[in-house]
Amino acid sequence: MEELELPYALETYERDPVTMRGGSALTSHSPFGKAPAIVDGDLELSESGAIIAHILDRYAGGRLQPEPGTDAWSRHAMLMHMAEATAMPALTVDLIETMGAEVPQAIRWIPGPTGAEVLDQLAALLDHRAYVLGDDLTAADIQMWFVMRAASARQDFRSYPTLGTYLDRLEARPAFAAAVARGGPVEMHAA
Repeated sequence: MEELELPYALETYERDPVTMRGGSALTSHSPFGKAPAIVDGDLELSESGAIIAHILDRYAGGRLQPEPGTDAWSRHAMLMHMAEATAMPALTVDLIETMGAEVPQAIRWIPGPTGAEVLDQLAALLDHRAYVLGDDLTAADIQMWFVMRAASARQDFRSYPTLGTYLDRLEARPAFAAAVARGGPVEMHAA
């Protein structure tokens, strides 16, 4: 919303400190009590990728995405979904292990690649590029920010200087600063 300079109202919800669930107020907008969630008229949506796709479709006027029907648009869609479907599950498995918990073998197959393999691929993708599709920010970069922020908690993140520079570039954008000023800093806790 900040990148598109669109007006919006922000509501925050306190999470239960034990379960980390959003509570009944958030559940009224999101079936599983997950954030983010949006209410746009009568439409209520959760899941980051769906929210971003909705905003792009209704309000972006072609901004923050390649032209539909092109190969670049298809790669953009792939990267949008890769953030949640491949990258975050792999990084979450790694995070669980760094917390000292054992990840059952039956769970390991779900993400496919390891967190390191995900970061290797993203570093290769960003080699000689400012953003995941080239010189211009797209919604895929906005979606990938959370992946980078989660990855930055890894002890080996500094061995991926391209990714560190990418994260810094995303967080240096005026729209990012405006979002943080409005919503507060993003805090990630391992336990």
